[in-house]
Amino acid sequence: MSGTRSPYVRRSMTAMLLACLLVAGGFRAVLADDSDLFKVRATPNVLLILDSSASMGWNSGGSEVGNLDGVSDTSRGMAAGASSRVDVGLKVLYELLNADNTVPQSGWPPYPVTNAGVDTETNSTDNGYKYNMNITTADEDKLKLRLGLLVYGLSGATYGPVYGTTYDLMKVPTAAATVSWPAYNMQINGTDNNLPPFNVSYRSVWRAIKQSWTPQDYTPMDKSLLAARDFMRKAVENDNSAACRKKYVILLTDGEDTIGAGTTGTYPTYYGAVGSDTCSTYQNGLGDEIGDPYYGKLDHFFADGNPPGAVTDNLAPTGVGRASCLSRGAGQKARDNLGVTNSKLLADNNIILFIVGLGMKDDGGKGAVAAADRPHLKVLRRVIQRMAQQAGTVLTDAEFRNVASGTDNADVSGGRAFFASNADELKNALTQAFATIIQDTESFTSPVVPSVRTTDNNKLYLCQFKPAVSPETFWEGFLKSYNLLDNGAISSYTPNWSADLRLNATNRVYSTNPRNVYTSRVSSGAWVRESFTTSNTWLDNNVLQVASATAKNNLIDNVIKRATQAKRLGDTYHSTPVLVGAPNLFYNDYGFSSALGTGATQSFAQQYGQRKRVLYAGGND
Repeated sequence: MSGTRSPYVRRSMTAMLLACLLVAGGFRAVLADDSDLFKVRATPNVLLILDSSASMGWNSGGSEVGNLDGVSDTSRGMAAGASSRVDVGLKVLYELLNADNTVPQSGWPPYPVTNAGVDTETNSTDNGYKYNMNITTADEDKLKLRLGLLVYGLSGATYGPVYGTTYDLMKVPTAAATVSWPAYNMQINGTDNNLPPFNVSYRSVWRAIKQSWTPQDYTPMDKSLLAARDFMRKAVENDNSAACRKKYVILLTDGEDTIGAGTTGTYPTYYGAVGSDTCSTYQNGLGDEIGDPYYGKLDHFFADGNPPGAVTDNLAPTGVGRASCLSRGAGQKARDNLGVTNSKLLADNNIILFIVGLGMKDDGGKGAVAAADRPHLKVLRRVIQRMAQQAGTVLTDAEFRNVASGTDNADVSGGRAFFASNADELKNALTQAFATIIQDTESFTSPVVPSVRTTDNNKLYLCQFKPAVSPETFWEGFLKSYNLLDNGAISSYTPNWSADLRLNATNRVYSTNPRNVYTSRVSSGAWVRESFTTSNTWLDNNVLQVASATAKNNLIDNVIKRATQAKRLGDTYHSTPVLVGAPNLFYNDYGFSSALGTGATQSFAQQYGQRKRVLYAGGND
């Protein structure tokens, strides 16, 4: 919701939700009964996925940051020693891991600027050793994220997380042992520390990054998302806080998937001859090249990566491409959409995906050809956005065309896709992703357990909320019910019901099933309940202190009831849920009678002895 959060509303609820009851260190009791208040923080699991395909060794296209990886790649028009995309990534990732911005030695920058500051780490006098030592538990205290690492695009590498599937060209690396450092694998495990010092230390993450991030092979980006799902599956084994530990993936990549569901890689060729055009001599096994006479031209663009392709694959008014010209890379649209559907599988497993695209805003230029945005880059950015959206909305032929032509340039990622051309933009993008994760960490209010547990009413009712990222002021709330075993443990993390889902737009049509929200007033000394409806003549714009009747109706329908919004249940912050059932016949207090009788002589306890159990909670919306 936009605007301020209303102080007028108090709402009764008949449901509640799951929060963290178990964390490292156990319960933290505040009260002495089953209505104990717990406030815990399950540190999120965050998997960094790094693209190590061959193109990550190409020119970053931005300002120089130094030859950090020590590789001098002169292909694709790069000058010897020029900063590659990996160089930029190394600088920025060190800055993020060095969260407290300290320096290893007075006068040094808070990040390495030469290869010596990266690779040399054997002796305490080595610069790389000093930069390693500069990353400490103080940085972990600053970020408070449990980090893991997956790298793809590595020749001969495999990742097999024991769930029946092996993923080629990628691995969860191990920071290799040296005289000074022990070996440590980058897989997060369920029994790892919830708070710093983390088992997968930030120092070991940095060492694993610099040891394994070497541009080599094709791009199995689509499969890396399936590998990420298995990584997170392994990360929650034996985790007492698995039900409430949030899971995130941050993918840093510079290009489209080149393998898809198969095992053989292919580079797409997006531009080629059309109609009677002559074949280009510039096209080769690496796909498109700046200098090709058809490169970057909209009417010679083929979204499927195959210039001799069908009419639906290009924008040319003259039809299909020349079949006698280069035929390589077909199937790119399917590879693009496989990434979109695999991203949805992450969402189905409650894994939130952020993607940072490096070198996708322009092609970097070459020689006399100035850097420019091109149709294939526009399409690539939309694919990345659709992936980050995690809705499984595959691109249609019309969307491929409209995006390539520039008529559709909307951001559909929901704020989880970022694009960078240089170190500063990459740092800002990754910083924003980390900041969103930290701010998105959920807080929990009181768990409420019925004081009387029977074989058919052994339930746990819990509420949960998720702070929104500014400037949004609506904080999403959750209310659910869970079954308890006789020993008090939760029998299943699948809830009996979810009040928040019942209120959501997908499950409740407000035109036929409106939400009931009430406020109150005092009339002639008596309390009167008033319904929050636009037809309530008492509840006018003067009472609500808005300018007009139109503003009043908008406030009631769209702010209070959120009739036009998908998420409608507000947060339960500073609210202790209360479970109200039948009066206790054995309760004794002044003025309270449980005596038996009939008619007018019935006691309060007897009259309401069969009333329905209702859970009440206050909500902020």
